[in-house]
Amino acid sequence: MRTEKKIIIILVALVVLTLMGFILYYHYGDDKVDKDHFGTKVYSEMKVKPTQGDEEIAMKIIKSSNKAFSCYGSEKEANKKFGALSVYCHLSSDYSNFDREKHKLKFITAKTNGANGYIWVKYYSIAYDKNGEIINGSGTKSEMITARWKISNISGTWVVTCTDEAP
Repeated sequence: MRTEKKIIIILVALVVLTLMGFILYYHYGDDKVDKDHFGTKVYSEMKVKPTQGDEEIAMKIIKSSNKAFSCYGSEKEANKKFGALSVYCHLSSDYSNFDREKHKLKFITAKTNGANGYIWVKYYSIAYDKNGEIINGSGTKSEMITARWKISNISGTWVVTCTDEAP
C-alpha cells in the first residue's frame, strides 16, 4: 500500500511538471517568435516607459484605429479611409457573409521625436458571419498579437504609416 501511494505521488508530480513545461514553452515560445521577427533591439523598445505626451498621442491613434478594426468595405475604401491601418479592415471581397466583429487593442508603449515615432500594441480581432460562425480571426483574448506601428506627424496630425507584426 505504501509503495502504491509513492507511485501515485510520483505520477501526479510528473503530470504537473509536464503541464508546467508545456505552459512555459508555449508562453516563451511566442516571445521568441516576436524577438526573432523584430530583432532584439527593436523588440526591446517595448521596455521603454512612454512620456505622458507620447502616451496621449498613442491613445488618440489607438482610439481612432478602433474604427479600422470595425471597418467592413472595399479595399479601395479601406485604404483611403485608414491608410496603413487598412490591413485590419474586413474586406467585402474576402468576406461577403460578414456580419460583425469583435476586437481588443491594448497599449504597450510609444515613443515620438516630434516628427516620427512608434507605438507598440497587442490586439485580437475576430469576424463573424450571420450565423455567428467565425470567418476570420487574428489572435485571441488570451493570446493577443504583438504589433509595432510606425507613426508620423503629417501637417500636425499623427498617423500610422506602417504596421509590422510577427507572421
